[in-house]
Amino acid sequence: METSVVVDLDLDDVPALPVRPELVPGDVSAAGGVLWVVDSALPVVLRIDADDRATRVMLPGAIGTPRRVYATPSGCWVTGQDGTFWVTEGADPVRVDDQPVVAGAAAGGSLVACTGTAVWRQYSPSREPVDLAAVAGHVSSIVVVDDYVYAAVLPRGRSELHLVRVSSSGECTVGSAIPLVRNRHRKPFLMGDALRLVHGADVGVVESDLSVRRERIFARHPVGGGRTDELSWTVTPTPNGTSAGWWPLPGPVVVDRTRASWVLTVHDSASLEPVTSVPVSTHTARVAAGADGEVFVIDGAVRRFRTDSPVMADPEVIDVAGIAARLV
Repeated sequence: METSVVVDLDLDDVPALPVRPELVPGDVSAAGGVLWVVDSALPVVLRIDADDRATRVMLPGAIGTPRRVYATPSGCWVTGQDGTFWVTEGADPVRVDDQPVVAGAAAGGSLVACTGTAVWRQYSPSREPVDLAAVAGHVSSIVVVDDYVYAAVLPRGRSELHLVRVSSSGECTVGSAIPLVRNRHRKPFLMGDALRLVHGADVGVVESDLSVRRERIFARHPVGGGRTDELSWTVTPTPNGTSAGWWPLPGPVVVDRTRASWVLTVHDSASLEPVTSVPVSTHTARVAAGADGEVFVIDGAVRRFRTDSPVMADPEVIDVAGIAARLV
């Protein structure tokens, strides 16, 4: 039996570490024909206009902090654990608050920032932040409908959900508790127009008092989804035609199972019927709605497709790292 070994390591005989791209996309948002991409770890935001002209913005923030970006017609909001930033063309970015933000949504020009506590905040470029009396918990989904922000909040330690609605003037309404069934109502999210709550495979219409009226059951339990502007979408495992059939796909398709294991589907916002689907490599893809039927998605890279694209066609890859490198 061997009781010891000698290992000889040549520390010079190793390949060089790969060079980090100029920008590793972490989140994407679009408004007014402008695409905003924030880096996954660096305080860098890339602004790309309709002619693919790009501008890089350095935030006065920390390195190593994941962030989210929310486009508006006049600029974008950027949030993370190191606070909230306002970015607009032709001006230096401004940190408007250092309070951590766990989720948010931009309605018009303002931002509703969820803090994880019972006090949220609403930011606007033209006024001081407004405190909102909301509810503490995990924000599982947040969307914008007709300049109102709606959020689904899961209070910690309880099998229930509260819907929260915030108006553009800062009026915050918290709905009554909605019971959830363990191991059935997982990862609830909001989508559609009229607004629906999807919890598990159950789908319900959100009423004006923030209660939910059951409407239907999806054939398969989506693992994620949401609404971005007028775009409604879900993420499901790649179907195989067995227990739940091929939904949300229209029928059998050839799927390269070595490349992608998830399906991102765009739904008609009124009927929730599937419109088209594309393969993605993660169930936590970030989605943004562009102009004229364009859809942007981040699943490690920034990809682009159209709502009239063929089902399961590969989205186009946008070389944001190359665009950022050309600005050096």
